[in-house]
Amino acid sequence: MTEDIARRERGGWTRQSLAGNARISEAYDKRKRELGSGKAKVPRDPAIVILKRDIQERDVEIARLKDLLSAYEERFLVMLRNAAVRGLKPEELEKALPPIDRKSI
Repeated sequence: MTEDIARRERGGWTRQSLAGNARISEAYDKRKRELGSGKAKVPRDPAIVILKRDIQERDVEIARLKDLLSAYEERFLVMLRNAAVRGLKPEELEKALPPIDRKSI
């Protein structure tokens, strides 16, 4: 495949020819800086690794629970509106459920 490309482009590429191309050289230098600045050092203490993983898991769980809470709040508003439309009073809505009669089943 590289032979086909070399034949089609009338020659191959060397490190020097790539470095001589301004756009390629700039892209290479930019990516090298990005990788160098964002390189995270691996902590030597395994406890730190475990704690960081726990924090990430808790963040995911917190986000999930926030979404669930938002869904429950939306559901509550729908139920509240439906109750108001049907003329139910808050006292009626807060009334305890009748006891379950399991003997008649």
